[in-house]
Amino acid sequence: MNVCILEGKSYDANVVEIEENFNILYTDNTKRTLSNGHMFLDPIGTFIGHSVTFAPSNNREDFDALWDFFKAPRREGFNVTCVDGQNRTISYKAYTSNGARKTTFVRNGIVYWDSMQVNIIPIDAQVVPS
Repeated sequence: MNVCILEGKSYDANVVEIEENFNILYTDNTKRTLSNGHMFLDPIGTFIGHSVTFAPSNNREDFDALWDFFKAPRREGFNVTCVDGQNRTISYKAYTSNGARKTTFVRNGIVYWDSMQVNIIPIDAQVVPS
């Protein structure tokens, strides 16, 4: 199973680690009552995202292309499919706002990358209140 597909493409890079996360966002109508402090919740929904660490395989050019894919600013985001449980994936429209990569060494003008880490953030809530 491909564990991280971007715009329908699986890059020739190893997925070293995936951290799945969620954020439940609430509207400004969420507040406590004055009488007993009861919390009134007005959820927008749950946003499920991923922090992914990639490592290069034998194809250094594809690893660079993956870095270029993530660092490109977009107005509409991109489609991503990532693992979500056992033998299950989740697909969503996403964006990235940061990422990092580090080198292992440079030899004869060739850069050998160790890994890159990116945060993939959903544009829309995947779970909404019923």
